[in-house]
Amino acid sequence: MKHAAIMMAVLLPCAGLAQAGTRADLSGDVVVDFSTTADMPLMTIGDTGNAADGTGYGSVGYDYSIGKFEVTAGQYTEFLNAVAGADTYELYHLDMFYDPPLLPRADGCQIERTGSSGSYAYSVAADYADRPVNYVSWADAARFANWLTNGMPTGLQGLATTEDGSYFLNGATSLADLMAVTREADAVYVVPSEDEWYKAAYYDAGATTYYDYATGSDTLPSNDLIDPDPGNNANFMDPWWDYTLGAPVWRTEVGEFENSESPYGTFDMTGNVSEFTDTAYDANRRIRRGGDYYIDASGMDSGVRRYGQPTQYSFAFGFRIVSLGGAPGDFDGDGDVDADDIDLLCDNLGDAAYDVDGDGDADEDDMIYLIETLVELTDGVRVGTKRGDFNLDGLVNGTDLALMKVAFGQPGQDYADGNANCDAFVNGTDLAILKTNFGFIAPPSPGGVPEPVTIGLLSLGGLAMLRRRRSLRN
Repeated sequence: MKHAAIMMAVLLPCAGLAQAGTRADLSGDVVVDFSTTADMPLMTIGDTGNAADGTGYGSVGYDYSIGKFEVTAGQYTEFLNAVAGADTYELYHLDMFYDPPLLPRADGCQIERTGSSGSYAYSVAADYADRPVNYVSWADAARFANWLTNGMPTGLQGLATTEDGSYFLNGATSLADLMAVTREADAVYVVPSEDEWYKAAYYDAGATTYYDYATGSDTLPSNDLIDPDPGNNANFMDPWWDYTLGAPVWRTEVGEFENSESPYGTFDMTGNVSEFTDTAYDANRRIRRGGDYYIDASGMDSGVRRYGQPTQYSFAFGFRIVSLGGAPGDFDGDGDVDADDIDLLCDNLGDAAYDVDGDGDADEDDMIYLIETLVELTDGVRVGTKRGDFNLDGLVNGTDLALMKVAFGQPGQDYADGNANCDAFVNGTDLAILKTNFGFIAPPSPGGVPEPVTIGLLSLGGLAMLRRRRSLRN
């Protein structure tokens, strides 16, 4: 039962989300619902330790995965509906929505906000949901990454949703505070570094070379939207204001140029929107990479770097996500969250590295959280059970009672032996816990059997997956 949570697909119904069409992505590889982050394909970037190119960029000494596509307006709408009911840190910007009487411009991603603070709701126009989100800042992208790392929870913007995870933002909004933010040691989902972005866009491992454009070519792409795509195309402005699409949508649907991918299989890294990295250019600005729909050919090749303050947002700014790996709760690093990981947590109570419920310490509550929301069952599909399910088959029944009976009264026992409260003894306290949960049956997975290597999120029945913290907060 092997899986890494960042490398699995679970296709879930997402009621109330933007109704973008569920369709085969235009490369024809997988079926994707672009309205939900639970269906976000990631491409594995291997070839660890590759050399940088002549510009000095692109060398990465570890494997990672990167979004096959830019984050869409539909996916960002899901994010807003989850955490921006009050929108404390302004993840929504009015420029996103075109409202002619109030805001006479038509280059936003058409995410509309309704209601009042505390009960804001968000929707996106159907024809924009599959196009990249724009009018976002680096700070917005970092908070989106934290939300993914924390398991896509619903709630106010705080440490359990947007303010901690891969970046310890903790309410940062000023230029100085945002520039001081760096990746945490146990980061899972992040905004790409410049080298991660550059390698995924331009490096061809088979040929051990870098291309000038993220279409697998050294030839300047054309900007022609042709069906089928002949290859080496991108969404940018040719000379004399010749746009690929123009008003009102401007941006192509992600993956629209289905034969113009990078050597690693990513799309739209040349054109569409300019994408954030988390690499600092100087004390006040972070790097962006890739051209955009409003830029001409001079801004499209690999030698062009752009930068801006982390608070800035624009019609031309968007982002994609990198996954660094690591299933939350997989303390032994074997790719499973199982009884061995429960035992490791019990052996390390008090160590904040084993805090999975996000309260800053590791205690019996973390054991409960791990078992109920993160542990994988023996069928290889379901996640989460109740204490007392000692064989992790999704049932608390006579089989578990029999396991407990064998070890009853003995010290030095593990969870699989019947130790339900981390005290290393199997006794009446454990029996009481089993009695409380006796008869429990874990619900079936709504997504069926996961398929490996397609997406970076495992989301089950609305249960959040919180990653473990590896360091104490000062």
